Amino acid sequence: MILELHLQLTHKTGFPCLGRLLIFPDNTWDEMPTWSQDGQHIAFVPDRNGSFDMYTTGLEGEDVTRVRTPHGDVLYPDWSSNGNSIVFCLGDGTNMQIYNVNVNGSELEQLTSSTSASCFPVWR
Repeated sequence: MILELHLQLTHKTGFPCLGRLLIFPDNTWDEMPTWSQDGQHIAFVPDRNGSFDMYTTGLEGEDVTRVRTPHGDVLYPDWSSNGNSIVFCLGDGTNMQIYNVNVNGSELEQLTSSTSASCFPVWR
């Protein structure tokens, strides 16, 4: 079983986190979980190897898969309503932009291009 905890956190880049952690059965934990619309999958952002990449998993922590994204830290993923893609922030902490990618890592699309940070994307 995966547990969700709500906490007040700050990302290493200085951005506030949503304050949620996932705790997996092996007692590892990861940040910024977001549930797919059908409630069957979770996208999350672990801090592994010094960078924040995006992964997906089933509800019991099975089939953990890295979603391929460009180099940089991924923040605040959010699922599309059909569950086929995920929108997220990507950058180095000073220049964050919003991207969309299919769950399998294909068709990466940059949605914003500004000189200031763009973050906190949400599908509606």
